[in-house]
Amino acid sequence: MIGIDGSGNAIAAWVAANGAIDTASLPAGGTWTAVTTVAARGQALNLAVNSTGAAIITWGTRSATVADSGTVLGGFATPATVGFAPSYPIGHTHVALNASGQAALVWTTGVANLAATRSAAGTWSTQTQLSANPDGPVDVAIDGAGDAIAVFEQLQAAGSSYTAAAYTSKRPAGGTWAPPAPLSVPGDATVDSRAVADTAGTFVVAWQDRTTQTLNVLTSPPGGEFGPAATFPGVLGNLKIAPGHAVLTFAACCNAPMMASSEQVN
Repeated sequence: MIGIDGSGNAIAAWVAANGAIDTASLPAGGTWTAVTTVAARGQALNLAVNSTGAAIITWGTRSATVADSGTVLGGFATPATVGFAPSYPIGHTHVALNASGQAALVWTTGVANLAATRSAAGTWSTQTQLSANPDGPVDVAIDGAGDAIAVFEQLQAAGSSYTAAAYTSKRPAGGTWAPPAPLSVPGDATVDSRAVADTAGTFVVAWQDRTTQTLNVLTSPPGGEFGPAATFPGVLGNLKIAPGHAVLTFAACCNAPMMASSEQVN
């Protein structure tokens, strides 16, 4: 994972061959620092960096989900245990951080999708269950005011079998996570849900219907609700946002070349 702050300083975090969580930093115009080990062992790595140079690394152990707060160039404090462990050995944690230092973290344990938030002062909340019956990774985004959104898949009955549907849960700044609300329509078999937010409060979410190989992208303006989905045939690549614009990368199908679509969101 790589993050860069508003001054051009960068940090990389990775899981080493021995299972350790390692980092190194690159000052703007400088050279890479020596490698620093922040944990002897971990998996399900994720990283968030904001414009002021604050950074959060998250990972999972066999017994807990862990978050470590610090700065791009200044190192990290003692890791904090946030909640139950993510799925092992291949789990997922996703963390988002705004310019004020507020953060939101989501992960799945294999039996539930969970979330926690961090205040600007650096205190993590108690974990909250977003939903049961998880299927696949989760994602999270936070805007400049501290409003957050999580997107995830839940298994649901479809006749004699089960399929995954995309859901979202919103949390206003200082509030609590709302009950899951469906994003996809009945019959979709969703995978790879993504979420991004800009400072002004625009949220964009995307997910893939693996039955039809169709991408669905919804945009919510500041203070508003999600509008109709834009759809693209293809396989989801990535979703990014900057003030006023969002960019989606995707492949037309399977092993086809990657393409991109951009949208003005203000």
